Amino acid sequence: MTARALLLVLDGTGVGAMPDAPVGERAAHTVASVLAAAAPALPALRALGLGRLLPQPEPVPPGARAGRVALAHAGADTYLGHNELLGALPPPPRPARVREVADRLCAALAAAGFAPEPIAGGGALWLEPGLVVADNLEARPGNAVNLSGSLDAMPFADMERAAAAVRAALAVSRVIVLGAPGIDPRHLRDAVVRRGDETGIATARAGLYREGYVVRHLGLALDGRSQLPSRVAAAGGAVRLVGKVADLAAPTPPAVVRTPAVDTASVLAAVDGAWAQVAGPGGLVCATVQETDLAGHAEDAHRFARVLAQVDAWLGARLDRLGPEDLVVVTADHGNDPRLGSGHTREYAPVLCAGAPACLPGEGDGLTAVGAMVARHLALPARTPSAAGAGQ
Repeated sequence: MTARALLLVLDGTGVGAMPDAPVGERAAHTVASVLAAAAPALPALRALGLGRLLPQPEPVPPGARAGRVALAHAGADTYLGHNELLGALPPPPRPARVREVADRLCAALAAAGFAPEPIAGGGALWLEPGLVVADNLEARPGNAVNLSGSLDAMPFADMERAAAAVRAALAVSRVIVLGAPGIDPRHLRDAVVRRGDETGIATARAGLYREGYVVRHLGLALDGRSQLPSRVAAAGGAVRLVGKVADLAAPTPPAVVRTPAVDTASVLAAVDGAWAQVAGPGGLVCATVQETDLAGHAEDAHRFARVLAQVDAWLGARLDRLGPEDLVVVTADHGNDPRLGSGHTREYAPVLCAGAPACLPGEGDGLTAVGAMVARHLALPARTPSAAGAGQ
């Protein structure tokens, strides 16, 4: 079989609040907010049926395949959302803010050979010579802990060792360790801010996502063997993970090639290369456009619109070239409505399909059903559902 698939995740591009969204998010509709503020044309996405998912649905071309699916995880989280899409739902986390667990973290880090110093009134910890342990200001409160460091001051291996100590001490959803070159350690300390009950670093504003950055996500109890990339590789297909999903996906076989990137042009160029590399039987490319989410965090609907237009132009130039066994699926991991502040919003994810026939999942089927649809297209053997997630 020569089937191949592209799963393109537009990070934070939600299409309407879920019924259980918090009160402050019940008006969320990221795409509608961006369209209202900046009116991008988006002809390719509209041709795939995006207009059907707006609060006031628009007519769509005959044959357009567009739907939406719910999030199974609590809140609205990039790590959990991506891993749901790939086929595994981690166990429920136990949220914690650094301020609340500082004593526990200090003990764990001291046992690992560090000398943590409380800073920002105890809301964050400083590890010499250049690492901040703090709350993640982009996820749900208490859902993740960030370790942000200067690669000029501290080797990434030492940062990972600190992250492992934090991971062992807490049951938060995610521990993220990110190191970047060209960062003055004093700038990191100065970039620590308090927002409500949380204290952390706004990583994008601090310039941490720069060329040469390194990141690792330590999640809760995920078995990558049950996920779509590992299953495709086990069946003999080539797999390429591009963009943020390369950082987020659970462990995979060495044959799965990961290409991290943030800049949208770099992500799309890497997808073009990866698409050619998976032309053999049963190949998969999974890619994340992260700058949509960064625009949402910046509350910048116009930037969000520019990124969507960039993706739309890229799609428009390629959809007509799809072969009869090529499937393209455009989806998201949660919402990030720029009208409603700088945080993620609990919204349905769009599912827009192009190319080979595929049976759209139902609204209540959840994000794992998107990966399951791709698995069926690639004729993967059925797997036994596990505690880590079902649906594929």
